[in-house]
Amino acid sequence: VVMWIFSYQCSTYYCNLRMKRHVKRTILFICFVLVISFGLCTAAYAETIGNTMTNPVIVSLGQTYSMSWNKDTDHLYHYNKVVLDQKGILKFTFSKPYDSDAEYGSLKFTVANEDGESIWESKSNEAQEKASPNYVNYICLNPGTYYVNVVPGFYVTSGTIDTTYSFSFEPAEYIEVEPNESTSKATNLKIGTFYTGYYGNDYGDYGENDFFKFYLKKGSSYRLYLDNYDELDATTCIMDFFAPNGEEISTYDWKLNSYGYRYIEFIAPATGYHYFQLTNYSKLPIKYRIRISHALAPAKTSITGGYNFSYYDNEISVRFNEKTNVAGYEVQYSTDKSKISSGKIKKVAGEDNYDVDIKGVIGAKRYYVRVRTYKTINGTKKYSSWSKVKTLIY
Repeated sequence: VVMWIFSYQCSTYYCNLRMKRHVKRTILFICFVLVISFGLCTAAYAETIGNTMTNPVIVSLGQTYSMSWNKDTDHLYHYNKVVLDQKGILKFTFSKPYDSDAEYGSLKFTVANEDGESIWESKSNEAQEKASPNYVNYICLNPGTYYVNVVPGFYVTSGTIDTTYSFSFEPAEYIEVEPNESTSKATNLKIGTFYTGYYGNDYGDYGENDFFKFYLKKGSSYRLYLDNYDELDATTCIMDFFAPNGEEISTYDWKLNSYGYRYIEFIAPATGYHYFQLTNYSKLPIKYRIRISHALAPAKTSITGGYNFSYYDNEISVRFNEKTNVAGYEVQYSTDKSKISSGKIKKVAGEDNYDVDIKGVIGAKRYYVRVRTYKTINGTKKYSSWSKVKTLIY
């Protein structure tokens, strides 16, 4: 009996042991199959580079890349990773793909920062109709890592639809850096320096508006310049200009200087940061430059040599050098040179009215005359210094 019990226990033990080994081997085999299957699936998925932000195309500046879509494409996204080691302007150029109707297919571009937050967007709705073979976009960025994603706006019914593309970069210090679509993210302008920017990014949800801020002192006069490229000027965009308290400053009286820059002049209503917003209604990515500077004093003028006398109606005609970008002139005269600062003043409006008639003069008298220019900013006159005093004899 004892031997039988011992024999049964041993048989049961080895049986259980063999069963455990079988189960263990089975489990290990299943795990091995799962690991291999998962690895193969992951490898197959990873072969499609660019379909996620974690698996982007690592871009080399200046190199040409290609992308194709077909009816079996299981993803629409195409991410490109760009690393910038300095501040500047990123340019990306995509050839316009032909869709299934043999027309230019639209593309949507989105730029995200390293955290995956979208900071800029552009669609090709307007550029799609232009004769250019490429979609070209520019974005001003600080150093960092960025992801440029492109998504097609067309369907593929057969075959493939292709595009080729490349990225280039121009280092620049004074630029309108994205994101820049609110006062809290406005680009801070340094007084007297032109900043380059791009606005109107074709109906994008980000980057369509550009905001700038600059610190001004109450009572000081300033000039805001806007210099446009691509045959568009300052009148093609909507401009909103705000004082620190949120009050809007008029931006309708734009002038043109000798360099072709449009500008407005104003007197700062308060000390603090003022804000300027640009919204381009052409909806094309247009290059521009913007600058805030101290307003120039009206140009000084002088009385011309040679006297111009009129012997009718007791009148002297005073002629002086014509100046541009002034509102008018003032001529001051007196028969006592020491009292010319309290002499009578004759005004004439318009920069092209460069002579003044002084009537009611007395014969055989010396008249001491000087002239200055003026311009009006926010209803306040700003004057140049007086010219040298000229002596006229009637």
